[in-house]
Amino acid sequence: MKNDKYKNHQKMCDYDRGYIGIGFSWAHFKKITQQEALAMANKTQEVQAFYAMGPAPWQDCIEYKVTRSCDSPWVACLDDAWVIEYGVKESCQSIFGNQEMKLLLVLNAKTGRFISKFPEFPYIQDERFCLEDKACRCTDVLNNREGPAGKGCINFFQGAFLANNASECGRCQCIAQRCVRQE
Repeated sequence: MKNDKYKNHQKMCDYDRGYIGIGFSWAHFKKITQQEALAMANKTQEVQAFYAMGPAPWQDCIEYKVTRSCDSPWVACLDDAWVIEYGVKESCQSIFGNQEMKLLLVLNAKTGRFISKFPEFPYIQDERFCLEDKACRCTDVLNNREGPAGKGCINFFQGAFLANNASECGRCQCIAQRCVRQE
């Protein structure tokens, strides 16, 4: 009988701790911290590709910050969300990219799921990827990389990184998800 009381007490404690009952743990109610949000963002394919875009000095030029969504000028105010923003340090903008080169991830601080990622992974992975004409930029010189330089088209994200002089010129179009120059 004494044992039954103990078992009932243990079941009540387990229920209170969220171990049994409706199938969740109290850990689900713990909000993700800024440090945890940054660690989660660093594991995404978008951030991994962002860090891999340039040669070794590039990684030293990346700056990041984690803010509440309501404190960010980039996204709408959402309760319990973190905005993780990656960009190029001002001291490096003459070498790598410019202030337009931003990678933004919005993380739900309750669920640990990413609500939004901008730009999408293909823009980071492929310099010519596009979904619409306005995503394409003209460039006359592709800075900081090996390969054929010259007149070409790249997407807005890569344009900020590869060629500081990339701009909308009206000669680049998005055809079959590729930025193509039309003469």
